[in-house]
Amino acid sequence: MEYLYFFDNASLTIRVIEYLQQCRGLSLDLVTVIYLSGGWLMRIKFKEWLAPKTATNVRAVMDEFGYACMPSPAMMAALKSLVDGQSPAAVMQRFRIAVVTHGPPSREEIEAFQQQFILQSGAYPKSLR
Repeated sequence: MEYLYFFDNASLTIRVIEYLQQCRGLSLDLVTVIYLSGGWLMRIKFKEWLAPKTATNVRAVMDEFGYACMPSPAMMAALKSLVDGQSPAAVMQRFRIAVVTHGPPSREEIEAFQQQFILQSGAYPKSLR
């Protein structure tokens, strides 16, 4: 079972990461976060199907902060490459995207990306707030 959602900014993305980390009993397989110029794409993959009530709760949180999306075929190919075992660096180079985190949910990697982006570009777009 997996979810693909888009979030407008880093704060919302981090809130979802924190929610996933606080939920006990979730059979979380991996979380992939990709930064796009207009926001953040998050793929959440579970090892097994969630109980109906749990799935409803997860979906409610995701819908509160973002919205379900269907990425482009190229983005779907990038996500598949990550799941197939290609390194985030190889996927970033091949597809020209910014894979912020892939694996266990990581607030720290999102925050480090924010800081690095701001330092290197000198810009602080709304999507990074």
